[in-house]
Amino acid sequence: MKAQLRTSADIGTAIRACREAMGLNQAELARLAGVGRQWLIQMEKGKPTAQIEPILKTFEALNLKLMALNEVEREQENGLSANPITAEINSIIETLADNGQRK
Repeated sequence: MKAQLRTSADIGTAIRACREAMGLNQAELARLAGVGRQWLIQMEKGKPTAQIEPILKTFEALNLKLMALNEVEREQENGLSANPITAEINSIIETLADNGQRK
């Protein structure tokens, strides 16, 4: 999965999408990541004040990598939306935003 994560809501949506794709419930992911279930619930809702360490632990439990690309590197990737998986995740994020589920 490749997605541009610009907001805490985007991060929460990505975490939820990966968790569900792996067939995990929130309690299972929280245990695997070593975070509290309540924190995970808030993060999936886009908690804007989330600390980075639990996010990194959650990404690790989901086998996700957090990468930073500058504009030149992004252009070399030929635009993130050119990737079908990225387009799908971006579509999920946009759909949730359209449905008012993203804050």
